Amino acid sequence: MLSLLGKPQLNKPIVFGGNINSTLVKWLQQLGVQDFLHAGVVVRSIDPADIQLSAEHIRKNYGQAQFFIAVGTFAHKTLTVAGLDHGALPPTSTKDKKQIELALTHCRNYLLRSMYHAPKGSPIISG
Repeated sequence: MLSLLGKPQLNKPIVFGGNINSTLVKWLQQLGVQDFLHAGVVVRSIDPADIQLSAEHIRKNYGQAQFFIAVGTFAHKTLTVAGLDHGALPPTSTKDKKQIELALTHCRNYLLRSMYHAPKGSPIISG
């Protein structure tokens, strides 16, 4: 696990938001992520203009990375506004096991889709 100092390594997942604690590390290990970069999301307020500024900063500085994981609502919202496909985990203080399992499943699917460059949406099937 590394912290972002300078240019990110584009092949390691970048985790935005949350705190690096044993819960986050355990969740990431369950996803098969052993090494990652961590970046805080600087959101001064929930004002859309502030979220947009943070989103632009993330897109400009980290947009070329291959994998993104958001921890918590602000990180998820900011990456969504930035237009970056990402996995989303709940805050590490979450105790709802069903919510955690659902988030881990979605993150696992996101990581697999990203690794194999699969399309984000459902395939169009026509007859």
